[in-house]
Amino acid sequence: MKGAAAVALCGDTLSDAGLALVNSSAAPVVMLALDDDDAGRLGTLGLIRGIKKQVLVVSNFLGHKDPGELIPAEGPEKFSETLAGAIPAVTWVFRSVFERAHSLGAGAKIDRLAEVASIHQVIPTMEGKREFIREAQKATLLPEATIKAIVEAA
Repeated sequence: MKGAAAVALCGDTLSDAGLALVNSSAAPVVMLALDDDDAGRLGTLGLIRGIKKQVLVVSNFLGHKDPGELIPAEGPEKFSETLAGAIPAVTWVFRSVFERAHSLGAGAKIDRLAEVASIHQVIPTMEGKREFIREAQKATLLPEATIKAIVEAA
């Protein structure tokens, strides 16, 4: 990550102009490292929807809320390790939105999937789109045809 460009959001979202700058940059991958709280998770979800590039998400700050707490407590090397552990946005979405999905009924799973289905349309690669369907199947246990119908309706 040394030498990589970084942007401090000072919040949990970017303006339309900020998103346009990110989307028009030469960087092929965007890494998000928002706070590990409800606002940070909602912000991450919103940014994933707006960024038209491959997105990785840092979601484990070793028990700390954010890098600002992690780095003084654990050192910059630990922060580098958390960056190295970033996961694809699709994986993050299904882990965070469906973390307790095994206890949900089929209707609730369909409702949750419908909430995030629009992300499928902004995924820039076919492999990413296939990964979305695979992760949806793992998280919801719904048939692939049902998932595809929900995605197409979004």
